[in-house]
Amino acid sequence: MTDNFWRKISHISTKMFVDICSRHAFLLLCTFCRGAHMNVREVGSSGYARDIGSKLIALDALAELCGNASEVLTTSKVFGYQVRRLVVPCVLFNITYVFGDARIFSKVLRIITVLWNKWRTHIKIEFAILCEQLFIRVLEASSTKVKPEFKKIALQEVQNWFDRSHILL
Repeated sequence: MTDNFWRKISHISTKMFVDICSRHAFLLLCTFCRGAHMNVREVGSSGYARDIGSKLIALDALAELCGNASEVLTTSKVFGYQVRRLVVPCVLFNITYVFGDARIFSKVLRIITVLWNKWRTHIKIEFAILCEQLFIRVLEASSTKVKPEFKKIALQEVQNWFDRSHILL
């Protein structure tokens, strides 16, 4: 079943992209999103550490791919659409894990920052949803649900976005 899935994804990539680099970038994007979109077992269960580790690696790889994408990819409407349809739902899915693990909070925050810096022309409305789901929820949450340093880190990150005025244009 998994082979069939990847065969279909590979076939789709040949239909969407002419050049091999864009195809490979799309396949990597699918791979990282799939890895980051996995559920995590309960704390203390036998697979918890592996689940968290896999999720952290996938989120980090996703941030790297999106953050280091070439200008060819960041200006491509097709690839921008793929980021919008794959990365944004993946980040939204992982927001549920943000409140329980500082490492996931850090990775998700990094991905949102990368989306702001490099992909916001493609994800305007989705970016507002991401901000509402992460920043507003973190800032409104009680100190029993969210660590106080999360609020500070979130506010500092947003402030950093607006300190770079050339990005706002």
